[in-house]
Amino acid sequence: NGVYGQRERDGHGGALYAAADTYGTLTNCTVRNNFVNTYLSSLNFGAGLHLAGGAWTVRDSVVRDNKILYNSYNYFGRGMGIYLAGGTHLIRNCVISRNMAERVTSQGDAIYVAAGSADIENCTIYWHIREGVRRAGTAAVTVRDSILWDNGDDLFGTVTLLNNNI
Repeated sequence: NGVYGQRERDGHGGALYAAADTYGTLTNCTVRNNFVNTYLSSLNFGAGLHLAGGAWTVRDSVVRDNKILYNSYNYFGRGMGIYLAGGTHLIRNCVISRNMAERVTSQGDAIYVAAGSADIENCTIYWHIREGVRRAGTAAVTVRDSILWDNGDDLFGTVTLLNNNI
Protein backbone atom coordinates (compact mmCIF):
# COMPACT_ATOMS: atom_id res chain seq x y z
CA ASN A 1 0.00 0.00 0.00
CA GLY A 2 1.23 3.47 -0.66
CA VAL A 3 1.25 6.65 -2.62
CA TYR A 4 4.16 7.22 -4.94
CA GLY A 5 4.01 10.74 -6.20
CA GLN A 6 5.62 13.98 -7.13
CA ARG A 7 9.03 12.51 -7.83
CA GLU A 8 11.24 13.63 -10.68
CA ARG A 9 13.75 11.19 -12.04
CA ASP A 10 16.33 11.26 -14.76
CA GLY A 11 15.58 8.70 -17.48
CA HIS A 12 13.33 5.86 -16.42
CA GLY A 13 10.74 5.00 -13.79
CA GLY A 14 9.60 8.20 -12.12
CA ALA A 15 7.97 6.44 -9.16
CA LEU A 16 9.57 2.99 -9.47
CA TYR A 17 12.27 1.45 -11.62
CA ALA A 18 12.51 -2.32 -11.18
CA ALA A 19 15.56 -3.96 -12.77
CA ALA A 20 15.44 -7.16 -14.81
CA ASP A 21 14.90 -10.38 -12.84
CA THR A 22 13.00 -8.63 -10.05
CA TYR A 23 9.63 -9.70 -8.71
CA GLY A 24 6.97 -7.95 -6.71
CA THR A 25 3.41 -6.85 -6.14
CA LEU A 26 1.98 -3.35 -5.87
CA THR A 27 -1.44 -3.42 -4.20
CA ASN A 28 -3.75 -0.53 -3.29
CA CYS A 29 -1.23 2.06 -4.47
CA THR A 30 -1.57 5.42 -6.13
CA VAL A 31 1.21 6.29 -8.57
CA ARG A 32 0.67 9.90 -9.59
CA ASN A 33 2.33 13.18 -10.53
CA ASN A 34 5.73 11.66 -11.25
CA PHE A 35 8.05 13.08 -13.89
CA VAL A 36 10.85 11.75 -16.04
CA ASN A 37 13.19 14.40 -17.37
CA THR A 38 16.28 13.30 -19.26
CA TYR A 39 18.64 16.04 -20.26
CA LEU A 40 21.02 13.93 -22.36
CA SER A 41 18.77 11.31 -23.92
CA SER A 42 16.30 11.17 -26.77
CA LEU A 43 14.28 8.29 -25.22
CA ASN A 44 12.41 8.25 -21.92
CA PHE A 45 10.46 5.35 -20.44
CA GLY A 46 7.89 4.90 -17.67
CA ALA A 47 7.20 8.16 -15.88
CA GLY A 48 5.07 6.17 -13.43
CA LEU A 49 6.45 2.60 -13.39
CA HIS A 50 9.29 1.06 -15.40
CA LEU A 51 9.43 -2.72 -14.98
CA ALA A 52 12.50 -3.99 -16.83
CA GLY A 53 11.79 -7.70 -16.46
CA GLY A 54 10.95 -10.43 -13.99
CA ALA A 55 7.34 -10.84 -12.89
CA TRP A 56 5.27 -8.06 -11.34
CA THR A 57 1.64 -7.72 -10.33
CA VAL A 58 0.00 -4.32 -10.11
CA ARG A 59 -3.51 -4.58 -8.67
CA ASP A 60 -6.22 -2.48 -7.12
CA SER A 61 -4.21 0.64 -7.89
CA VAL A 62 -4.36 3.99 -9.68
CA VAL A 63 -1.67 5.16 -12.12
CA ARG A 64 -2.40 8.73 -13.23
CA ASP A 65 -1.03 12.12 -14.17
CA ASN A 66 2.53 10.93 -14.78
CA LYS A 67 4.49 12.90 -17.35
CA ILE A 68 7.62 12.87 -19.48
CA LEU A 69 8.94 16.41 -19.62
CA TYR A 70 10.27 18.12 -22.72
CA ASN A 71 13.83 19.29 -23.08
CA SER A 72 15.98 19.93 -26.12
CA TYR A 73 17.28 16.32 -26.21
CA ASN A 74 13.99 14.58 -25.49
CA TYR A 75 12.20 13.35 -28.62
CA PHE A 76 10.27 10.23 -27.58
CA GLY A 77 8.27 9.12 -24.56
CA ARG A 78 7.11 5.55 -24.06
CA GLY A 79 4.76 4.21 -21.42
CA MET A 80 4.14 7.35 -19.43
CA GLY A 81 1.96 5.37 -17.00
CA ILE A 82 3.60 1.93 -17.14
CA TYR A 83 6.53 0.76 -19.29
CA LEU A 84 7.15 -3.00 -19.48
CA ALA A 85 10.56 -3.84 -21.00
CA GLY A 86 10.28 -7.62 -20.60
CA GLY A 87 9.14 -10.32 -18.21
CA THR A 88 5.65 -11.53 -17.31
CA HIS A 89 3.29 -9.02 -15.75
CA LEU A 90 -0.30 -8.82 -14.51
CA ILE A 91 -2.19 -5.54 -14.21
CA ARG A 92 -5.57 -6.13 -12.54
CA ASN A 93 -8.38 -3.89 -11.23
CA CYS A 94 -6.51 -0.67 -11.94
CA VAL A 95 -7.43 2.78 -13.20
CA ILE A 96 -4.82 4.22 -15.55
CA SER A 97 -5.52 7.76 -16.70
CA ARG A 98 -4.15 11.10 -17.89
CA ASN A 99 -0.52 10.07 -18.37
CA MET A 100 1.24 12.15 -21.01
CA ALA A 101 4.37 13.46 -22.63
CA GLU A 102 4.92 17.19 -22.82
CA ARG A 103 5.64 18.32 -26.41
CA VAL A 104 7.20 14.94 -27.18
CA THR A 105 6.17 12.15 -29.55
CA SER A 106 4.53 9.60 -27.26
CA GLN A 107 3.73 5.92 -27.62
CA GLY A 108 1.64 3.80 -25.27
CA ASP A 109 0.70 6.69 -23.03
CA ALA A 110 -1.02 4.41 -20.49
CA ILE A 111 0.91 1.15 -21.00
CA TYR A 112 3.78 0.33 -23.38
CA VAL A 113 4.76 -3.35 -23.64
CA ALA A 114 8.15 -3.59 -25.38
CA ALA A 115 8.79 -7.31 -24.78
CA GLY A 116 7.62 -10.20 -22.64
CA SER A 117 3.95 -10.52 -21.78
CA ALA A 118 1.26 -8.50 -20.07
CA ASP A 119 -2.21 -9.51 -18.95
CA ILE A 120 -4.41 -6.48 -18.33
CA GLU A 121 -7.63 -7.44 -16.54
CA ASN A 122 -10.62 -5.47 -15.20
CA CYS A 123 -8.92 -2.12 -15.79
CA THR A 124 -10.19 1.27 -16.87
CA ILE A 125 -7.76 3.02 -19.21
CA TYR A 126 -8.87 6.49 -20.24
CA TRP A 127 -7.92 10.01 -21.33
CA HIS A 128 -4.57 9.57 -23.01
CA ILE A 129 -3.82 12.02 -25.79
CA ARG A 130 -2.19 9.60 -28.24
CA GLU A 131 -2.44 5.93 -27.27
CA GLY A 132 -3.90 3.80 -24.51
CA VAL A 133 -2.04 0.47 -24.81
CA ARG A 134 0.81 -0.24 -27.25
CA ARG A 135 2.24 -3.65 -28.01
CA ALA A 136 5.67 -3.51 -29.66
CA GLY A 137 8.11 -6.08 -31.03
CA THR A 138 7.41 -9.66 -29.99
CA ALA A 139 5.48 -8.80 -26.83
CA ALA A 140 2.26 -10.66 -26.02
CA VAL A 141 -0.56 -8.50 -24.65
CA THR A 142 -4.03 -9.59 -23.54
CA VAL A 143 -6.69 -7.09 -22.45
CA ARG A 144 -9.65 -8.72 -20.70
CA ASP A 145 -12.86 -7.38 -19.14
CA SER A 146 -11.60 -3.78 -19.36
CA ILE A 147 -12.78 -0.35 -20.47
CA LEU A 148 -10.64 1.68 -22.87
CA TRP A 149 -12.13 5.10 -23.41
CA ASP A 150 -11.20 8.56 -24.66
CA ASN A 151 -7.68 7.70 -25.77
CA GLY A 152 -6.40 9.06 -29.11
CA ASP A 153 -6.04 5.41 -30.21
CA ASP A 154 -7.16 2.91 -27.60
CA LEU A 155 -4.86 0.17 -28.90
CA PHE A 156 -1.78 0.02 -31.11
CA GLY A 157 -0.23 -3.23 -32.34
CA THR A 158 -1.65 -6.75 -32.17
CA VAL A 159 -3.46 -7.20 -28.86
CA THR A 160 -5.68 -10.10 -27.77
CA LEU A 161 -9.05 -8.71 -26.66
CA LEU A 162 -11.55 -10.60 -24.49
CA ASN A 163 -14.89 -9.07 -23.41
CA ASN A 164 -13.94 -5.37 -23.34
CA ASN A 165 -15.75 -2.07 -23.77
CA ILE A 166 -13.75 -0.05 -26.31
